[in-house]
Amino acid sequence: MEWGSSHLSAHPFRRTSGLLCIVALVFKTLARVDGCYIQGTDSGICDSDLYDDIDVREANMPFCYKYVDYIPCVPQEKTLDPSRDYPSGRWYNYTVLTKDNWIEKQYNSILKWRLYEESSDPPRVKKGYDEWGNKGTTTVRFTKNDDCQAAYAAYFCWINFPRCDEQDESLMTCRSACENLMQACGYVKDMWRCGKSEYFNYGGSFNLDESHPEKAASQTAEEEEETGGLPIYYRDYFPGQPFRDYEAKSDGTPIPICTPAIRDAGARAWGGRGG
Repeated sequence: MEWGSSHLSAHPFRRTSGLLCIVALVFKTLARVDGCYIQGTDSGICDSDLYDDIDVREANMPFCYKYVDYIPCVPQEKTLDPSRDYPSGRWYNYTVLTKDNWIEKQYNSILKWRLYEESSDPPRVKKGYDEWGNKGTTTVRFTKNDDCQAAYAAYFCWINFPRCDEQDESLMTCRSACENLMQACGYVKDMWRCGKSEYFNYGGSFNLDESHPEKAASQTAEEEEETGGLPIYYRDYFPGQPFRDYEAKSDGTPIPICTPAIRDAGARAWGGRGG
């Protein structure tokens, strides 16, 4: 499947019997190294076979394989032996395929919701309200926008299967990956959340500009009851942060210091710039 294609597999289990056999064998032969982090916990493994063999990667990542073109940090399979309470054992679904299926399910669910919100079907549309209950219309971003949909799928895969470095440590997300998503989906720059972590969830006071977070000056009675009187912060952390700037050698070869750190990754995913 080409990087620029907008076609995304919606049925990962609808495979030929031959490929299903490959899946069963692959799970027993993957090369693994302990130590990489998933969600802040060193519960992952760096799996070189998923990078070295495209067939192995597609069998285990039918949704994300075309984006994860590097050694990824993936869930370490763990099982508990049968016991009195669990005669069949437990946790047999801690696999790369299970996580890939979850990513696809979440992606399709969010995409379906967004396409509905951008349509004329919601009752609020006739009343002149956007998806957040404000007067106005919903900005169309995903509808008939293959670039946006592909960029979102790629980003979803990158932050869930981070890249491993030569020391088998998982790498933070490349800032350009976040920026590519914002560009592809047409977000104005003031809405981007790809900046430094220090500028988010900030409670201090300083002169605000477009790169700094904004703190609500006052709250309604309803907001005060909901927050218990705590201050409201407009700019929250964006999924995938913290971010790191993409770097390359003088000849253009990517330096693997962030995820995905693939030359022209944005262009492959949707036609944007590299990163």
